[in-house]
Amino acid sequence: MTNDPPRRIRQHNGEIVGGARRTRSGRPWRFDMIIAGFETMVHAMQAEWRLKRARSLEKALKASDRWTSQSPCFDAQTLTVYRETPVDALPATWT
Repeated sequence: MTNDPPRRIRQHNGEIVGGARRTRSGRPWRFDMIIAGFETMVHAMQAEWRLKRARSLEKALKASDRWTSQSPCFDAQTLTVYRETPVDALPATWT
């Protein structure tokens, strides 16, 4: 969970301090997917929770019409999904 993906991936890869201890193995890391456009941090965290358990966006979307019972319906959200996008190709607001 971050609002600065370039910084976060550098942390996970050990280029700068602050990465999670669990990400030390398996380096180098890359993003498989970035989802942008959540109205609140809570909604983003609910989506992250569901995706980590479903293992894919497709499985998460098929399981229900919302991320969790407390989150808004998918139809009520305007989200942008970036798949396998290089960090340098992300929107300028993230660089």
